[in-house]
Amino acid sequence: MMLKLPGLGFWLVAVSSCLACLAQDEEPDVLNESVFEVRFVQSDDQPIANVPVDVRRPLDINAGDVIVGTLVQKKKFTTKLLSNEKGILRLPMQCFPENFELMIHMEGYAPYFARFDREQEGDSLLEPITLRLESAWTVGGRVVDAGGQPVVGADVRPSFPLSLRPGDPQPIHNGWSVSTDADGRWIYALVPESKQDVGVSINHADFQPLRLTLSRAKYEVTETRSADQKITLPNGFILAGMVTDEAGKPMPGANVRTKFHNEVRETTTDEYGRYQLAGCEPGLTRLVVHAEGKALEMKEVRIGPEMEMQDFVLRPGGRVRVRVVDQQGKGIAKTHIFLQRWRGRVDYFEFDHVDTYTNEDGIWIWDEAPLDAFQADICPPGGMQLTKQTILAGEDELVFEPPNLLVVSGTVSDAETGEPITHYRVTPGLVNERYQNGINWNDRQRFSSQSDHYEVTFNRTGDGHAVRIEADSYRIAQSRVFASDEGAVNYDFQLIRATNLEGRIVSPDGRSVSGAQIAIGDPNTQITIKEGRFRDSSTYATRLVADEEGKFSVPARDDDFYLVILHEEGHAFIKSTQLETNRDVRLIPWASVRGSYRVGSEPGSDIPLVVGSGNFSPGDRLAGRIYAESSAMTDAEGRYHVKHLFAGRCAIARDIVMMVDDGATEVASSIRIPFDIDPGEQMELPIGGSGRAVVGTLFPPIETKQANASDSDVDWKFANVYVDEDIVAPPPPVDQQALRQNPGQWQAWLESPVGQAWRASMQAYQAQRSRVPRYRATVASNGRFRIEDMPAGRYRLSVRTFDQSGFSLSNHRFKVPPIETSGNKNSSPAEPFDLGELFLQRR
Repeated sequence: MMLKLPGLGFWLVAVSSCLACLAQDEEPDVLNESVFEVRFVQSDDQPIANVPVDVRRPLDINAGDVIVGTLVQKKKFTTKLLSNEKGILRLPMQCFPENFELMIHMEGYAPYFARFDREQEGDSLLEPITLRLESAWTVGGRVVDAGGQPVVGADVRPSFPLSLRPGDPQPIHNGWSVSTDADGRWIYALVPESKQDVGVSINHADFQPLRLTLSRAKYEVTETRSADQKITLPNGFILAGMVTDEAGKPMPGANVRTKFHNEVRETTTDEYGRYQLAGCEPGLTRLVVHAEGKALEMKEVRIGPEMEMQDFVLRPGGRVRVRVVDQQGKGIAKTHIFLQRWRGRVDYFEFDHVDTYTNEDGIWIWDEAPLDAFQADICPPGGMQLTKQTILAGEDELVFEPPNLLVVSGTVSDAETGEPITHYRVTPGLVNERYQNGINWNDRQRFSSQSDHYEVTFNRTGDGHAVRIEADSYRIAQSRVFASDEGAVNYDFQLIRATNLEGRIVSPDGRSVSGAQIAIGDPNTQITIKEGRFRDSSTYATRLVADEEGKFSVPARDDDFYLVILHEEGHAFIKSTQLETNRDVRLIPWASVRGSYRVGSEPGSDIPLVVGSGNFSPGDRLAGRIYAESSAMTDAEGRYHVKHLFAGRCAIARDIVMMVDDGATEVASSIRIPFDIDPGEQMELPIGGSGRAVVGTLFPPIETKQANASDSDVDWKFANVYVDEDIVAPPPPVDQQALRQNPGQWQAWLESPVGQAWRASMQAYQAQRSRVPRYRATVASNGRFRIEDMPAGRYRLSVRTFDQSGFSLSNHRFKVPPIETSGNKNSSPAEPFDLGELFLQRR
């Protein structure tokens, strides 16, 4: 029979007696030497019966091949298996490909994802493998509209990292979702027990997408508490307009679409060329229109209460003809023309309707291309990919001839004895185009070798490529930089013997901790930490994972380095020289900050906050580039909780995103509040809720406005307004400029009693400036800005534009008067303080 588990989006096949003959459930007395066995247990090591397992690779298997467990279903790319009553699944190893993955999605337990690599893990996969599944709790609620009516068919997608095998550094997030029923209710039964809250996104085509964090205390569903907590979907904005051709004739049936994070809104124009997109989210978005025979068109639109109708005029489509050939001039079929940039960075939904593969002759034709340039990667199947190729519609055929794959191979041996080395790790690297001499080492493509011969294939053009070899008891070795078009290259490594640097990671109270994440840094690396974890996309450093006892081993290097260590219980930063004398690395507990965010007297709901974290690394050259931040979203009551903070000086602010090509994603203001926090401290910090709003209107320089100059326009989405408290630095009681002409005189004065007193006053001034809040605002299309919750006091305002205008404003001083409580409406808290017209200046 088939049983549907509540809160899960799949059917589990219950094995009937007629299927029992398909596999053995008894354990053979003697194990075959080439079997793969996995045992599923709870956190207390008690076995879990009848675990459903999805194998995410094609398996060469039939029902009779299963030694212990059951073959439930076999598809082209996925095989469904079931463990026995003792939680054991055993199959011949020969059934598995070189790389495969197991996915466990079982009610009562958090989802588990396990990767296996037969080449890297070798004989260790022939030993029984134990996977511990974490218990789960159920989250749920009731989705309603602004009038309290249930929203049927909304997609609810919980987000959290899946449980992984110990040592796997590559996080994977939950991808399952559930739908609301006729009463707007939904439940999801697989939230990890260790999570006290869970982020969810809720999407329905008629409403604004909603992303929020649900606490276990309020939204857990149990036998005695049903899914009754209401979650209100906002209506959002309606984006409307008309699509016509060059002659002004309406264009029915044109496709209009936009995207907010992962949620797409899409419609077609009616017989009059009109369209409406409901449920739009405030902020900057890309609005794309395409119609048969017409050039793809796009506008950047700021969704909000002041937005206007967005009309499009479609012109005849541009024709692009691309031919991709090999070095003999033969067309390469099924080459992917991977469209990457068009009028800035793309979100890829812009080209969903386009067939982007060459035909059997290696030709790709697009007759509805935009009339301006775009960029694409030319990706022949199994060949070298040409990156960032500019394409412009026109009559000429564009021919691309990718070079041969860059294949670097060679041997690895002992530099002293010449003996082959057969156990080592190989990591490919790409020269970082942003940082001179830096190489981004790709840990995701790192592999282990069991022979003295290695081979690395590079399939993307770039500024250069390299190979790194790491072997226990040897110094790390790095190759020269190879150009993308070198083809087949032989490069042998001779490794120099050295002693590995070893250590053990312990918790703040001295216990060994399992599975800590480690990044190895030096002056040329970049390490990015987000929510207490390394961010894969922007961490360019060697990574490893401590074992279950907290132990780790780092191959020796020629130069000093440091380790950044992250674990749920804390963090550590240690130099290699320190590790030589103290092998135990004690974690420092994470700090956290929570509180309420208010805008005036109202709670600020669904506001993204970010905390730039504290003093987690020394300020010397060895540290390289290390960035850390944590974030949170305020809930419906304006409450927030930001975790995984490093101790020291931090700062919290509303996260206003500025895109390089698109400018600000929303018109808003932010207050940046600095604070100091101790290791393990749980701080309470309220934000906003006092003072009054300050508003103003920006204009280009008055002379350009009067002359109606062509360069008088400012793209205000690239403008930022900054406001600081007007704290005056203490002036030195001497002619500083004159003394500085003679460095000896200036230094001598600084050492005098008067100079020392001035230095002390300057230090106090700088300390005061570092503790006061700073305000920031983005600007609406009409030049208006609004800064919320500014207390009475003296301030300095500056404006900086990031477009091509070159306009700015510096040190505009103003005073915000105190709020009177006498009933005078001119000073009421609801009445903003207006700075009037502010004219920018040329830089």
